[in-house]
Amino acid sequence: MIKFLKKKAEDSEEVKTEFKLSDNVYADSIIDADNDTVGLWLGAGVMLEYTYDDATALLTKNLEAAKLQKKTHQEDLDFLKDQIVTTEVSIARVYNHDVKIRREMKGKEKE
Repeated sequence: MIKFLKKKAEDSEEVKTEFKLSDNVYADSIIDADNDTVGLWLGAGVMLEYTYDDATALLTKNLEAAKLQKKTHQEDLDFLKDQIVTTEVSIARVYNHDVKIRREMKGKEKE
């Protein structure tokens, strides 16, 4: 979106858009071509105004951090999946060993 706004500013074109005020309430707006800032929601009800270049740099940095976190979380999930499989196999072995012991005990009781 920032690239789009930057291109429109370079072409000296206005941008007509709608923005959300609240649930099911929208407002029409026109973004002037000479505007070189954009507002970014940072969370917790905080919005800051950035230049196009600063906003692009911030969003790019945040995207890279999110990709790195996603990779780390995926590795953690893969490790947990392996641990779950190992645990399930161990439980099955313990159960099978218990069944074997019970059969042996029943066999001794019959004799």
